[in-house]
Amino acid sequence: MEDSVAAAKAFATSAKKLLQYSRDARPVRVALGSVVMEPVENRDAGYIRLAQFLPAYRFEPGISEFLLQVNRRRQSKSCPGHEINRLSKWSVVAQRYSIVTFGPPGTNFQPPEVHQEEELYFCRCEVDINNTQRQLLEPDTDLDPLFDELMELATEIQQKGPIA
Repeated sequence: MEDSVAAAKAFATSAKKLLQYSRDARPVRVALGSVVMEPVENRDAGYIRLAQFLPAYRFEPGISEFLLQVNRRRQSKSCPGHEINRLSKWSVVAQRYSIVTFGPPGTNFQPPEVHQEEELYFCRCEVDINNTQRQLLEPDTDLDPLFDELMELATEIQQKGPIA
């Protein structure tokens, strides 16, 4: 999931431009969400990789449908007195690609044929980083440092797991 850093930096450049336009709206909450998926060989390999981010969990061979959602709040460094939600969801997902063929147009109905082509597995991390609803931002809050902090927290989670 380390490869997500370059994409995050490119996104941050565009997002900061968008923040400039939102100043007149005086946002009271700012959030950053992303989903990062790292390809793995199979389901078991996905859980082995997931264990590197979640060392408190033991994944036995053959495990399936594990989903962890955790929110680890932190005090904001850029907005003193405010808490930041650091919600992350962790799982292993499978994507199946199939080809469905139908009979030629104008012929009697034939049931479609489904050919499973490929099954791909991914270690998945979804993050939602935001200032808490209990502590809304003041209208004159400088959003750039807050956005930078949200980006740093998202990157930290995607590289190290849901650390305290």
